[in-house]
Amino acid sequence: MATTVSLFCGGGGESMGRHQAFADLGIPAQTLVAHAIDHWELAVQTHGLNFPGVAVHQEDITKVTAATYGLEHIDLLWASPSCVHHSRARGGKPREEQQRSHAWEVVDRWLRVARVDVVLIENVPEFEQWGPLDADGQPIKDRRGEDFRAFVRDLQELGYRVEWRVLCAADYGDPTTRKRFFMQAVRDDRSIVWPQPTHRDPRKPAKPGQAHLPVWKSAASCIDWSLPCPSIFERKRPLAEATLRRIATGLVRFVLNGKPFVVGDRAHALVQTSYGERKGQAPRVLDLEQPLGTVVASGQKHGLVAVFLAKHYGGGPNGVQCPGIHPSMPMGTVTAWDHHGLARVTLGCADVRSRHVAAFLTQYFSHGGQGKRIDLPLHTVTTIEKHGLVTVTIDGSSYTITDIGLRMLKPHELARAMGFPDTFRWQHADGSPILKKDLVKMIGNACPVSTVRELIKAVVLQKPGAFGLREAA
Repeated sequence: MATTVSLFCGGGGESMGRHQAFADLGIPAQTLVAHAIDHWELAVQTHGLNFPGVAVHQEDITKVTAATYGLEHIDLLWASPSCVHHSRARGGKPREEQQRSHAWEVVDRWLRVARVDVVLIENVPEFEQWGPLDADGQPIKDRRGEDFRAFVRDLQELGYRVEWRVLCAADYGDPTTRKRFFMQAVRDDRSIVWPQPTHRDPRKPAKPGQAHLPVWKSAASCIDWSLPCPSIFERKRPLAEATLRRIATGLVRFVLNGKPFVVGDRAHALVQTSYGERKGQAPRVLDLEQPLGTVVASGQKHGLVAVFLAKHYGGGPNGVQCPGIHPSMPMGTVTAWDHHGLARVTLGCADVRSRHVAAFLTQYFSHGGQGKRIDLPLHTVTTIEKHGLVTVTIDGSSYTITDIGLRMLKPHELARAMGFPDTFRWQHADGSPILKKDLVKMIGNACPVSTVRELIKAVVLQKPGAFGLREAA
């Protein structure tokens, strides 16, 4: 029987990917001995609820080894050490050296106690730059990578051949462009083989031999379109100006100046919230047809702007109703939804006077500071550009923007972006719901499931007999 261990297991992203990999390869679960270890009680409960066949342990990871569980031989050891103090997402915040050294201390300790055939380590791309900190807890620039190289040498001295790569999760079927560092350390006669992409970037020419691959899964596939998206003009607390600028920029890029992405009778663009822009940097906006960007533990990074291309009947020129904008069927009242941040823009007939939205657009798109506050009306609004009315032309028909809505992406949508199936149970051990902030944190810290699946399949197939498969599998 093969033995696997997951260190820093979290809620189960790696375990879900490994479970799928073994299922794809036809490896029966009962032929495996699996352990998973994490310090966070909530993650351990969630992991245990979803993987009853795995022995899950809530422990201080720095105080246990393979000997704690009577393990002398491990076929596959996975480690996802804390990445917070390696990631550049911390900005100028001080790093903590103890957190940065967990990968070395913990993994080294396990490898010296048990015979481990394959080690897989996952972290942020900045892991390669791991080096000493100065007195203020900041990385010393001219010593970047010093500790990482020492860690690699340690693994080599223990008898491992080591390789690493940064993989984009979208290339392996996860609807997110999240990039992660992966390391393989193997011993004996095993080869190091990396998984071939299962999907390709639709924006680039297909690489040789990849033309047959499906394109990246989109962010749209993660969205729960059944959820409402409240108007930004009816909020008790106004949105931050930076968020409004992002919505406006996304609207211009993906609706006014581009072909709107349509899902049924809805059109959408994706904006990014919470992250600030550097001085002079354009507001962060994302194309909904592309995978979702990196999901972070705060859960407040992305805002989905759902631009409703709903046609409002009546009020057209000479009393003639405007035609529907859906290519195959008429549309009624259109509502769009999303999370991380879904913004809905409703379009109406060209001569509809929309003071709220015209004021919003004028404030951010006019030149010379002629914009008006959102909570004040404009002067008479016409279709003349100098008054700030923005029109949209779709299939030869003109529309005005009559409303904009925004909501944050919900945890189950974020989980989809990370590759988790909808059947995954995000609950306490007793089945009670988890607080949203904890749930988002758990999802944001998880491994991208499909990427893990493809990596583990590639590793297992280098020596399938060790996992109960025939060598020719």
